[in-house]
Amino acid sequence: MLDFYEDLEGPKRLLLQPGDHVSQETGGLLGLKNRQLNEIYAWFDRTLKNAPDPAAQAGSITIEPRTPWGDRSLENYANWQQVSTGSRRWYLGGGTGYRPLSDTPQTGWNVEYRPLLNTDDGPGGPLVGHLTEVLSRKPLNARLSGLDRKTRAMWMTAPFAERMKVRGAPRVRFTVTPQSAKGTVIATLFSVSPRNVAFTITHTPLTWRDKTVGQPLTYELPLRPTAYDIPPGHRLLLSIAGEDLNYILDKNPPGARIALSSPVSAPSFLELPTR
Repeated sequence: MLDFYEDLEGPKRLLLQPGDHVSQETGGLLGLKNRQLNEIYAWFDRTLKNAPDPAAQAGSITIEPRTPWGDRSLENYANWQQVSTGSRRWYLGGGTGYRPLSDTPQTGWNVEYRPLLNTDDGPGGPLVGHLTEVLSRKPLNARLSGLDRKTRAMWMTAPFAERMKVRGAPRVRFTVTPQSAKGTVIATLFSVSPRNVAFTITHTPLTWRDKTVGQPLTYELPLRPTAYDIPPGHRLLLSIAGEDLNYILDKNPPGARIALSSPVSAPSFLELPTR
């Protein structure tokens, strides 16, 4: 979507808000005015009637960041390049349990697990869950203990001393060794509170097909763009699973296992665009 927007020439406007599957636009379908409809009417007034459009004057891109406490103040930018002003990189470490996210490359480790569907990743799945987020104004969340460590690999930072503003598309690099010609992994970022509640920041699947079993594949996966404020005291959690309710059709073959590693030639890392 962002590539399509960047390639457009002439007048254009982009409004990014939390939600999915028309969860933000549901009121408009019922004939109720909301921010999306107001934006559309203002856009038609501006482009067809040359009427002033205060929102467009503030910037061609408007973002509604997500926070665990439900604050939804709007941010305006002239272009996508202005959304993030820096980045922060962590390297994925080895071990068991909640593996570390470190400042220096960590290589030589391997982790293998069996991908199974975990229904505790968030309430209601992709449809009900995202509608719940829009109505409650709080991100999808789950108890940290509900994220089964036997069916995924997870990495976590120490608690943040200051708020971190994530703006843009995070990236994850990792190496997977296929146990079958076709397979899927889902990378999900969480903000974990001091009470061990995991709030979803963003997620993206990766599917490979017709690959050679046992031959390592290194991927650099861009996650879905997001705008999320991680509060002080929260920890950043990266989960790489093989099944997810958001991608119920992307399944691994029965009995398959996921094998991840971090070779010296391509250390695994997580990189966040920040502001």
